[in-house]
Amino acid sequence: MRLPRVQVAILGSRMDRFYTYITPDEAIHSGTLVEVPFGKQFQLGVVVKTQAPPVRGKSLKPLYRIFSHHPLFHPFTLSLMEWMSQRFFFTLGEVLPLFLPPGIHFQKTMYIGKGKNTFPASENELRILNALPSEGFLSFQHLKRVCPPRLSIRFLRQMAKSQKIAIETHFSVRNLQASVGIHLQEIQEGGGYALFWKPEPDEGDFSRAETIVRGGGQVLILAPEKRLLAFLRYRISEEAFVYHTGVAPQEREQVWQRIREGKPGIYLGSRSIVFAPFPRLQEIWIYREKDDRYEHQRYPRYHADEVAKQIAKMRKVPLWLFAPAPSVSTFLQLSDGEKSRLNQRLSVKIFSLREKRSSYLLTVPLHEELKRLWSQGEKGIFLVGRRGYSSLLCKSCGYLLSCPRCGSSLVLSRERQKILCRRCSLEEIERASAKCPECGSSQLNEKGAGRERVVRELRRLFPDISIYSLDSDVAPTEEQQERILAEFIGAEGPSALVATLLVLVEDLPRDAFRVVLFGEHFWGFPEYSSSEKALFAFLYFFRTESSAYLQTYSPTLYLVRALEAGNLLSFYDREISLRSRLLFPPFVHLLKISLWGEEMRRLKQESRKIVHWLEHRKEDGIQILGPLDWQSVGRSHQVQILVKAPRWEWLHRLKMEGFRNYLRTLPVRSEVQVDSDSPPEMEREWRF
Repeated sequence: MRLPRVQVAILGSRMDRFYTYITPDEAIHSGTLVEVPFGKQFQLGVVVKTQAPPVRGKSLKPLYRIFSHHPLFHPFTLSLMEWMSQRFFFTLGEVLPLFLPPGIHFQKTMYIGKGKNTFPASENELRILNALPSEGFLSFQHLKRVCPPRLSIRFLRQMAKSQKIAIETHFSVRNLQASVGIHLQEIQEGGGYALFWKPEPDEGDFSRAETIVRGGGQVLILAPEKRLLAFLRYRISEEAFVYHTGVAPQEREQVWQRIREGKPGIYLGSRSIVFAPFPRLQEIWIYREKDDRYEHQRYPRYHADEVAKQIAKMRKVPLWLFAPAPSVSTFLQLSDGEKSRLNQRLSVKIFSLREKRSSYLLTVPLHEELKRLWSQGEKGIFLVGRRGYSSLLCKSCGYLLSCPRCGSSLVLSRERQKILCRRCSLEEIERASAKCPECGSSQLNEKGAGRERVVRELRRLFPDISIYSLDSDVAPTEEQQERILAEFIGAEGPSALVATLLVLVEDLPRDAFRVVLFGEHFWGFPEYSSSEKALFAFLYFFRTESSAYLQTYSPTLYLVRALEAGNLLSFYDREISLRSRLLFPPFVHLLKISLWGEEMRRLKQESRKIVHWLEHRKEDGIQILGPLDWQSVGRSHQVQILVKAPRWEWLHRLKMEGFRNYLRTLPVRSEVQVDSDSPPEMEREWRF
């Protein structure tokens, strides 16, 4: 009799393949949690296919254990996992742990049995062998109670090496029964996918969400920061439930259980909530798409807003995006009526830093404007792109002092009288003893302006104004930030807040004027989407009923002109034209391959091997850029290779041909990332 075959994805495995096993249980379902023999060990896995194709020339091993006959994951969840593994270039085994319920726990237990060679060589070995049953295994904890008090795992492994005992490690799972059976019959498709964009939700949107809840449905709201989540929970009141890593574990389990059971409600989170199983999902909201905080910083890296968009498409539910402006990829999908909302009068006044200045910080026209506003008793908010006081430039040779460990510019902090590096853990240098590493000169110019310098200059120019500082140096915790913000709002008379944080715009007084002193701090980065990110930052910041001002060295830049004219359509036309001509997302996929190591020579050698491997599989339209020296931190160096691929099929074929497995054969650390913007041709249908 031929037993059924199943394919299993190993939990946490970085090998991009499935493994075939036989099972006596014909009723096993996809999504079932199992324990399988894997080499000389046992591993946890999930059944991904119940009718596996035959494997020739190999004798298949049976499943060791089926933890429950009810599947842990719904077929929809497995489809979403498959999409994530394709989209972000992971293996399915790396994606699986992200979807595990918060209350489930795995524990390894060591079991010991008699081996082939039972002739003891010492008294301790004899006591261990006598304690073991003639057949079967005994747990390590039980063996410790009947054997010598100093029994160690190292001693047991030495006995196993000489085949006197056999060691097996198996898994136990806690709280599994509460996590299986995820209302499979209730996870259904919605009424139809549709994409909507608005600058911010109004009363009609909140009323629609409350109507969905009263009808027994669920609404998922994604927001990138805790303060915004708290604001939304306060606005929605009783029907809102928050789920993120900052919530207490017991409360997280309760919210996840509510979601699993299909209880109606509005569920808010920042990243991990997208992995919860929503049986009755009716609508998805995303605040501030493309916010950097949606990216998971630890491996495996993913973008939660991109996952939420895919869930809306797969479940066929409406997707609402709330942001002052849409991303470029979203703009291409909007209707003409929604695009017409972008032509909004912003009243942003532009001042060129190339004109005459009254001080290092201010042009003469802006100086006069600030005098007029503060004479009327108004409040002002200044947004600065850098912390500290300034960078340091050698007067003698013109060398910009940089960190010897990572190469980034060193920053002077006058408040601490230290020179420090913001990127790595370089030991702080006393300002008085600082010298140029190139020529040894101690004459250093203070170049640029950070938050400390802006505060100092404003106090010198306007001594009668109350000035408050807000950044992670002054206020590292949210409570301290809220206290400073409350002091500024409650201050009487003219005052100013100098901030390097884009604090929650709902908390900022709408009647305060806004000033950006150096626009280049926000778009002067070597990144294709820097102008788009700067636009988002400015639109959040310039939401005011008073005046808004921007100083820049580039007053003719298309971004600046669009802000001045309030014609955001002109920005999108120019940005789309540039990306299309230069081949950047969303018109191509951008694959970034990063290599780390202590020897730059070896890194370059291995990176050339990767380029050679890719060149052999190159097609028309594929561009391979690099290897590029990216950065160094201490003795660790990084090299990058960029690949532009117009068609997703080529990247998919690259993954299927074992590119990730090939990288793991190299003697250096590596990581692969795919840009978060998706060309329209990737939007194929994923069914469950």
